[in-house]
Amino acid sequence: MKVFNTDPKLSDTDRDGLSDYDEVKVFGSDPNDRDSDRDGVIDGKDLAPTGNAVVEVYIEEFLEVSKADAISGYGDPYFVIAVYDESGNVELGRIQTEPVIDAVKLTGLGPYYIDVPDDYSGDMFIVAIAAYDEDTWNENDLYDINPDPQYYSLAVYVQTEKVSPSGVHVPVPIEGDGTDDRNPGENDAILRAWAVLTLQ
Repeated sequence: MKVFNTDPKLSDTDRDGLSDYDEVKVFGSDPNDRDSDRDGVIDGKDLAPTGNAVVEVYIEEFLEVSKADAISGYGDPYFVIAVYDESGNVELGRIQTEPVIDAVKLTGLGPYYIDVPDDYSGDMFIVAIAAYDEDTWNENDLYDINPDPQYYSLAVYVQTEKVSPSGVHVPVPIEGDGTDDRNPGENDAILRAWAVLTLQ
């Protein structure tokens, strides 16, 4: 059993904004160290006091409904996943996956991790996914995975709350069917995915 020499007269011995109880029982951080993971952010303001906060994205299914490539038939899909602040004006991180050649249906892609600032103070992140067909003979085409005729990509809000090694965060579904906007021939596709804030 680990013993912490905390001050019994104080509820927050290191005055980092997290109570000694929460540090020991909830987050596994050090109640005597203001910055348990040494990342430059004190534990009370750190999304992940014992590690690194990331947005995890998992693509459960991608289905190309209309042929994306007039020459070879089906396209070569890849995905761009970006995380923005809650205003949508500041990009916090992004990744691009490798294209999959001549793919009609893809399942079980990921998980993909996008690093986010541990000192982020907003109430939520915006996670956006765009699907592209990589063309070697033409510029890359954007798949329509959004049922709204004005948009092609999908975006969801992910709540920000401290992540702990034992904490369970509920994934947010990201789902769209490009055929629902009744604009045929626009590289329509269906996407089912989820995103969650977690600890890495």
